[in-house]
Amino acid sequence: DGRSGALLPEGTGPKKGTASYPLRQAVEAQVLERFAPPHVVVNGDGDVVYYSARTGRYLEAPQGIPSRQVLTLARSGLRLDLRAALREAATTRRTIVRENVVVDEDDEQAQSIKLMVEPLAERGRGEQLYLVLFEPSGPVQPRSDVRRENRDGEGAADLERELRETRERLQSTIEEYET
Repeated sequence: DGRSGALLPEGTGPKKGTASYPLRQAVEAQVLERFAPPHVVVNGDGDVVYYSARTGRYLEAPQGIPSRQVLTLARSGLRLDLRAALREAATTRRTIVRENVVVDEDDEQAQSIKLMVEPLAERGRGEQLYLVLFEPSGPVQPRSDVRRENRDGEGAADLERELRETRERLQSTIEEYET
């Protein structure tokens, strides 16, 4: 009949709407695991309700009593930007992006990342959820080099953005101390 390729015996192929769904789930899980940046889903109280793979560079368990609070789990350098981005996403219901956030890996190493907080569509639970993505934007290197690179090449717009973000961090810190 002019078609090439192997023909499956009748009745052995996937039935419409059955076999394709588990395959789709498996493919999507593999793609997410391999290509998606590390991410978590948090509720409106800041509790982590879902972890992806590879979040250890950005979140770490605190010493002592276990916590699901994303701000308690956030590594040094990330906490204030994350707090400000979560607050802004909750207020505006828009995706918030923070570029050049420096996350400390250890005492001497750091990495620059893009932090994104995106409100998720409510799914009948009545609870607002937020997708928090940690996208590496540079290699792990000595902390002083990362901070220097983030300062190099900044124009007036970048400085204005940095000033605005600093104000937001200050406001977050003030609110934290008030509570």
